[in-house]
Amino acid sequence: MIFKYFLQRTIRCHDTLLILFKGVDDKMKFELSERLNTGKDRSVLIGILEEKFRNISPKVDRTDNGLFIRAIRAFPGSAFRLDITDINLIKKEYGYLCTADVTYIPSITFVIAFLLGLFSSGILWLIPVYFYITQKRAIYNVIQSVLKRVKDEVE
Repeated sequence: MIFKYFLQRTIRCHDTLLILFKGVDDKMKFELSERLNTGKDRSVLIGILEEKFRNISPKVDRTDNGLFIRAIRAFPGSAFRLDITDINLIKKEYGYLCTADVTYIPSITFVIAFLLGLFSSGILWLIPVYFYITQKRAIYNVIQSVLKRVKDEVE
């Protein structure tokens, strides 16, 4: 019973955090794109993208336009961030344009660790901040490398 109450409070707190960070779109969002010059069918390309992204994330879902990816993993400190990536394939003259719209925000773990570090001692609050800042570039590099591998595979 206590666990259920704590879980509900944590979910509400996380939802509030998402609402608070929606206005900070400039630093919390970034976009990557890659031109895929191929004659392959859209469904084949989505299948290849899905296979590659499943290697870096356990939560990959197909959508009408492409893929929806949550929680890219395998980094130290990844508990301090929440990333959501929307992959879209746009038909162009000689193939497709593959875009990745990434939303990158702090997780509830970040907030808890930040507050605990802030109130327990003077410098521990820097640990979640450091991991949060460094993870953004790591996420960018991983998504970019996956898009390049897909481009190399289909061309």
